[in-house]
Amino acid sequence: MTVALDAGASVPLYIDFPGQATHGNKGFRFTGSTMGSMLTISMIGDFSVSSPDFKLNFDLKSWERKPMGRLPHFSKMRQILQMLDRPVPVEVKCTHEDVESDFGSGILDGREPFRLLHTFMAEIEDLRKLDAFFDLGLVMPADFEDIFHDQGDITQLIGLVDIDKADDPTVEVSLVPEEPSVPLHELIASQKPAAIRLSQELTMRIFGRAYGPFEVEVTCPAAVVTPIGPANIEVGVPIRLTLRAAEGNRWSARVSSRP
Repeated sequence: MTVALDAGASVPLYIDFPGQATHGNKGFRFTGSTMGSMLTISMIGDFSVSSPDFKLNFDLKSWERKPMGRLPHFSKMRQILQMLDRPVPVEVKCTHEDVESDFGSGILDGREPFRLLHTFMAEIEDLRKLDAFFDLGLVMPADFEDIFHDQGDITQLIGLVDIDKADDPTVEVSLVPEEPSVPLHELIASQKPAAIRLSQELTMRIFGRAYGPFEVEVTCPAAVVTPIGPANIEVGVPIRLTLRAAEGNRWSARVSSRP
C-alpha cells in the first residue's frame, strides 16, 4: 500500500507500506509497516460505509540506547511528522499483482493525535544539534520520559549553536571591562563595521551527566557595536552592548576548547 502525504502538491511524500490484506463480503482489513516497523498503517473498510478507518502508528523503541547522532530513519520520521503538524491531504493506493487500485483520499490532521510525539521529536532534534556541535557522544535513554524532564531549558544553547541561521543579525552581550579599552571606545564612537570575536565558557548537564567546560568562540567578519543605555565604559562596571552584523555578514560559532 502506498500513502501520499500532501497529495496534490508539486512534491508529495510517498510512503510504501508492505503488508497483508484480508477481505470478505462485508469489508477488508490491511496492515503494513515500513522503516523496520517504526511506522505502521492499518485500514479497516466496511463496504456499507463510504470511508474506511485509517490509522498511523509510530513505534520508536528501536531508538533506545542508540547513539543520538545515528538514530535509524530519524530524518524520514522528522519529515513525516513535520507534514502531519497540520491538516494534510492524503491519498491511499494499493498494488496487488501489479494492479494499482485507489483506496480513497481525505484529510489527515496529526496535530492532536501526535502532539506529544511532535514535542518529543523537537527535543530530540535539539539534543542532536548539541551532540554534534559539542561532540558529546550522547546516547538515547532507555526511558524516553527522560527526554522531557532531564536536560532543562536549552533554548539559549540552541540559539548559540544555530546563530549562523538566525534571522536577527543582532547579538546582545553584557561584559565587565577589566581594564581601559580604547578599541571598544573607538568602535562605539565610529559606528563602523569591524571584525568581532567573543568567547564564552559553557558547561551543561544532560541525562544526569555534566559536560564541559567548553570554550565557545562567536565571530562576525563585520559588525557594528552600539551601547544599550549610557555609553560610559568604566573598569569593573557592567555594560550592555548590541552587536549587529553588517549587511552581507553573519555570525558563526565554534568550539575553540573542550575538556
